[in-house]
Amino acid sequence: MLNEKEKKQLLINMISRVESGFLFIKSKYLIPQLKKDEISPDILWLRSIYILFSFYFEILLKSMLIPTQKFEDVASINQQFKKLGHNIQAIGNKLGKKTLTELEIKKISLKKDEYIITTSEKTIYVKDFTDIRYDFIKNKIKNITKNEDYIIQQSMEGAEQILNKIKAKHTQ
Repeated sequence: MLNEKEKKQLLINMISRVESGFLFIKSKYLIPQLKKDEISPDILWLRSIYILFSFYFEILLKSMLIPTQKFEDVASINQQFKKLGHNIQAIGNKLGKKTLTELEIKKISLKKDEYIITTSEKTIYVKDFTDIRYDFIKNKIKNITKNEDYIIQQSMEGAEQILNKIKAKHTQ
């Protein structure tokens, strides 16, 4: 059985990964994009940002499985993560209402290949990780709006609030 010290270190590693990913998104996409005077977002960057944000948000939620579940070893964690896949709703269900409430997550829903995570303060939009990578198979074309940058910015802020709650409770 993994002890608390081992679990804490794994959680710190995951949170570190998420923090560096969020920093990359902010510094390489959001900040430069918001400084531009252009009317529409940069479509070439947008898909990559959606992929990265989906990936890091998934890790963020999965990180909370470490302190809330029992694991024999690292292999059992990996097995659980693979079983959950990229399904944000399934991850939320596994975390349970108590943990979601601690993170101030009120609801996780899936609408048209996008997860909508409602928190006490923000609405976070996370593209389905599989769909955003392989939408061409379904012959989909991503329609972008002028609000994409704002949506990403608000989603990042909401995700960072969750990240900060996890750090405050589990990494001090």
